[in-house]
Amino acid sequence: EMCIRDRYQRRVRGWGFFTMGLDTSDGMDSVDSPDGSTMEPEPRRPELAEGAPNTLDDLAEYQQGNFRGWRTMSHSTGERQDSVFDVMNIRKVDRCCPSTTEERRAVRSELAGYRSWNYLKFMTRIHGSVFPEMYTWLLGYGLIAFVATYLNKEVTNVGITDVAHVWTMWPLAFMLVFRVSQAYARFWEGKGHFVNFYFAIRTLARRTFTYIKDTDEGPVDQDSQAMRQNMMRLLLVMAIAVRSNLRKRTLGQLAHDMNMEEVKPYLTAEEHREYSNVVKNRPLLVMAWIGKVINQAHVANKLEGGIILMGFDTDISHMLTGWMGMNKVCYQPMPFMHIHMLHVLLLGWCCSYPFTLVDAYGWWTIPCASGICCILFSLEEVAEEIEDPFGDDLNDLPLEEFELGLKR
Repeated sequence: EMCIRDRYQRRVRGWGFFTMGLDTSDGMDSVDSPDGSTMEPEPRRPELAEGAPNTLDDLAEYQQGNFRGWRTMSHSTGERQDSVFDVMNIRKVDRCCPSTTEERRAVRSELAGYRSWNYLKFMTRIHGSVFPEMYTWLLGYGLIAFVATYLNKEVTNVGITDVAHVWTMWPLAFMLVFRVSQAYARFWEGKGHFVNFYFAIRTLARRTFTYIKDTDEGPVDQDSQAMRQNMMRLLLVMAIAVRSNLRKRTLGQLAHDMNMEEVKPYLTAEEHREYSNVVKNRPLLVMAWIGKVINQAHVANKLEGGIILMGFDTDISHMLTGWMGMNKVCYQPMPFMHIHMLHVLLLGWCCSYPFTLVDAYGWWTIPCASGICCILFSLEEVAEEIEDPFGDDLNDLPLEEFELGLKR
């Protein structure tokens, strides 16, 4: 298997994500900052540190505990220790190809930049194209063509006229083209809902730092700072929860396990227990938490009412609309009748097609018939992969990359 860890780390450094810790074998890795200096991030901690706040009310007691990840002073012991926000700056582990999902995450990011490739690299790229999916069809229909040719040469004449195939090709072609066009439309519909969802998240982040104001005298209003921090970490949890909710269709239990592990650094112990007890639609719970933070800020006179408060509510509604739109594209497939009939026609047409060529082409029937049948099934394979852009296929949307801005 391809090892992508070193290449992925170099790419992250090139993007300038200098505030994110990247694990190596010893749990530490130095990352270059834009000014040329070297920053030593802290090792990843899967659990909240002992003494870290377990409720949202405790967060206000921590000095300098902002979401950039600086260490805080314990009020009970006077020792330096981690706050709940330390982990917001630390990237999840990207060990060397720990699973197919981790490898595909890097490949998706690479494929998204194919327009910058040179023509030779573009034409010779196999990983991520339809060709790895076609070898089974090629072998299967090649075997059928071999049997048809052998019977025609060695046993008896099995050749048939091609009139039926010519006439049935028209409805088959129409159904196949319609299938591909609808899959393409579903891909861009899903992309539109995805853009609306993350636009709402980014707007909420902007409004949080613009309108949740400091009201206490002094250099730092701890209550306002804690509310802004809570909003940022919950927005990140929202992005992770939606991604996991959409990936559950293709990854099953793995998506659930990854979800519980990824949100752990950004939730208090009480929140994590409540989050784990929700079986379905966890994004709704996170939206309720976000709404509570906004209401607390308004009650505490940190956030004005009127049109400003309604703006927050509107953004949450847009976030819900975007998630429901993505959920529709992900979980509502094309009608079974259409897909089933398409595959029946494809199977019957391709299995009988070699018998129309054996009299005229002889042994050349094998490459000709198997190649044409693979072309037809390649269109179906393309449609199957792009009709749900939120799964774990190589050409699906790289959802993880859009979360990096929130982590920063």
